Amino acid sequence: MIESPVCAVVPAKEFDVAKSRLATALTCRERQALSEAMLKDVLNSLSCCVYVDQIMLVTRDGRAINLAETYGARVLVDSPEDNVTKAISKAAAELAGEGFQTMLTVMSDIPLLTTREVELLLMLDRRSSGSILIPSGDGQGTNAVLCSPAHYSHFRFDGRSYRLNENLAASHGKPVRQHISRDIGLDIDTIEDIDRFLKRKSSTVTANFLNALGYQEGVRTIAN
Repeated sequence: MIESPVCAVVPAKEFDVAKSRLATALTCRERQALSEAMLKDVLNSLSCCVYVDQIMLVTRDGRAINLAETYGARVLVDSPEDNVTKAISKAAAELAGEGFQTMLTVMSDIPLLTTREVELLLMLDRRSSGSILIPSGDGQGTNAVLCSPAHYSHFRFDGRSYRLNENLAASHGKPVRQHISRDIGLDIDTIEDIDRFLKRKSSTVTANFLNALGYQEGVRTIAN
């Protein structure tokens, strides 16, 4: 069930510090480029969705901010003291004040997100479930959340947050529903994630970038 207006919120770390767990596989510059490629894929899918009225990019990275105009997104600049949870809470507070009824938050490192997946998610019936949580592939992280901006104060987005978010919603008496998505569930943090991602054979910006580096299903054939 689509409730309008809908704002999609994408928090993006500074590219310089993103994806540190890939430091043994990619150079600093390559990790920055990977972060940018994944963000492009996410923003592209959201910008093509007719049910998304607005996109908000929450970041302080200059390169990410430059991308916002390309994809028709507004920017909320977070502060160096803000972690992901606090940055998203600020976005939710701003959108609630503007009268948005529905907020879809998606992480910036899920390059297999498709416009069709976003449409299906927004059409889910939430009348009996105030919030919909989409876990990471391992079931530990929270890769996306769909609910009203006012409910975001109940959620956390750092580390292994999925079960915590279920419990937090329940403790506040808010109904919550799980939605499993292979596409949204696949974020890229490790070399094993790169392997799983490339096995999906997508035509994304991220896949093209990794292939150009010489990666074939997680194995790099060109030395960095």
